[in-house]
Amino acid sequence: MADAEGFVQLCEGLQKKIIQEGQDTASPLIGSTVHVHYTGRLENGDVFDSSRTRDPFRFNLGREHVVKGWDIGVATMKKGERCELLIAPKLGYGPSGHPPIIPPGAILTFEVELIRWESEEFGPPMDMVKDELSVAAMQERVDEAECAGLLLPWLRLPYNVRGSHAMLSSPPKIPDDATLKNIKAAEEAKERGNDFLKQGKLKLALKEYQRIEVLLEHRHAKEAPSEKRDALMLAAFLNMATIHQMLNEEVETVAACDKALKMDPKNVKALYRKGHAKNSLALYDEAEAIFTDITLIQPNNKDAQLQIRLCKQRSKEFEQSGRRRYKRLFAKKSAAEPAAHESTSKEIDADDPQPCTSAEHEA
Repeated sequence: MADAEGFVQLCEGLQKKIIQEGQDTASPLIGSTVHVHYTGRLENGDVFDSSRTRDPFRFNLGREHVVKGWDIGVATMKKGERCELLIAPKLGYGPSGHPPIIPPGAILTFEVELIRWESEEFGPPMDMVKDELSVAAMQERVDEAECAGLLLPWLRLPYNVRGSHAMLSSPPKIPDDATLKNIKAAEEAKERGNDFLKQGKLKLALKEYQRIEVLLEHRHAKEAPSEKRDALMLAAFLNMATIHQMLNEEVETVAACDKALKMDPKNVKALYRKGHAKNSLALYDEAEAIFTDITLIQPNNKDAQLQIRLCKQRSKEFEQSGRRRYKRLFAKKSAAEPAAHESTSKEIDADDPQPCTSAEHEA
């Protein structure tokens, strides 16, 4: 992707142009909950989505809740800042895009305004960093941080980051039960989330389930018994999908389901919620394929069989509706052409008794 005028390259595939400077010098940290307004445009300038007509969009920074270009770009912003992010497919929706909204291989421009954020601790506190954490293990995260122009909280002293090199200096020891601390915190977050969900406090419940993901992504949490950790993560993703669906946030529903399916590809709950979200997005063929997958896992699942029939029906109705619209448009165009042709013929006869042929005109 060539450098655009006025843009600064943050990393390969991502450029940024500041429209309005922010109010202070602080930027949100990885794991923060950020609130933004945005307008997304295709290469031809068409707007495909905007939050300006609704509430600000909220997501957890650096948690793959959005395309990677957003995670990196928003992390460089200040409160009150407005900027444009020019995102190549590799950091956006990839070579396949997101039909019918995002075409394949699309380069996208987002105008983003950072309204505010709430910080979330990222990674283990410095008194809980494992002594076997090597420079090599840290390097990938350091490089990612430098790409976004920020210093991850858990890479601060006693770690010294110089250029693209992380120098490890006497990391402290941790207690033997440190690997279980985040598991316990995640279990507590799950209980709070379940209570909020029963009370109908969806956004509070969602925040607790998202916290489970943050807690269990940490290195020391991954060393806990995998069955317990995986069960908590899977439950969190499924509950996140449920809440997003209740809030009519279909794209976020699909994202949460995809995370659950990455852990358990045959999870019927995740497939079912993803199928309904695809249906709501009018992606009937994709929804039908998902419900078909459910019948392969559970051949007697009557609800999935019903959804397949409904998907076929809606797809057919959608196609017929498109044909009717095209037919009406063609009829209007055909009716307008004779009058326009007659008018043009009179003008040509008056101005040029020997008008050029169409081929001559094109030449």
